[in-house]
Amino acid sequence: MTTTALTGKQKKHLRALAHPLKPVVLIGANGANENVIEAINDALDRHELIKIRFQEHKEERKQITPKIAESTGAVWVGMVGHVALLFRRHKNPEKRRVLLPGEKPPTPRTKKTGFDAKKCRTDNRRSGTGRSDRKGADCRVCRVPDRKGSKRTGGR
Repeated sequence: MTTTALTGKQKKHLRALAHPLKPVVLIGANGANENVIEAINDALDRHELIKIRFQEHKEERKQITPKIAESTGAVWVGMVGHVALLFRRHKNPEKRRVLLPGEKPPTPRTKKTGFDAKKCRTDNRRSGTGRSDRKGADCRVCRVPDRKGSKRTGGR
């Protein structure tokens, strides 16, 4: 999903997430110059969802904010008083912090290990170092609960 087409539900979710946030960028007497745009880009790269507070140019804030959003590639989520809310997805999906409604969470990357759980259980029982001699304990290698006498599984 592109960030340019946010639904009302997604915008509402982003406003709720932004409620406890403090303004990251303050726009003063110089307005939205190149340094402010660069600071906003850096903040969006770090946070994805930021607040911008207008200390000056309060009457023109509704005209300045869409220009800022366009120049940074962000979406103008909303404005409350003199504070604007901008959102831009991180380019790297693994570094994304904000999950919008209707999106599935990314699948976590798992490390492939070289052991097989069934083989591990069998080896531990045969060698005498596994669960069979430690009643109610977990396997030391694969962390599978013991079936006999384990309180967790309700075995007998």
